[in-house]
Amino acid sequence: MTGTSTSSAFATARAEGRAALVGYLPAGFPTVAGGIEAIRVLVDSGCDAIEVGLPYSDPVMDGPTIQAAAQQALDAGSAPPTCCTRSRRSPRPVPPRS
Repeated sequence: MTGTSTSSAFATARAEGRAALVGYLPAGFPTVAGGIEAIRVLVDSGCDAIEVGLPYSDPVMDGPTIQAAAQQALDAGSAPPTCCTRSRRSPRPVPPRS
C-alpha cells in the first residue's frame, strides 16, 4: 500500500471489509533518524496510513504516551519549522526496508 493517497488507503481497506490501520507519531520522535526508522516499521507492519504530527508542549488531551513522545521529540530539537523543512526533504513515499 506504499505511496497511495489517504482516500485510496481507506477505500482499499473498505473494499477488503476491514478497518484501516492508521499509525501515528510526533515528527522527530524519538529522533529525526529514529522517526524515519519508526515510519518504516509502521509501513512494514501493515499500516494503511501514517499520521506524522507536529510535537507541541502541552498535548494533555492526547494522553500520557503521546505527551511523553511529543516531549521527547521537542527535547531532541523538533519544532514546527524544522519539521516542515525535514518533511520537504523526506523521500516520498518512505520505502519499506529491503
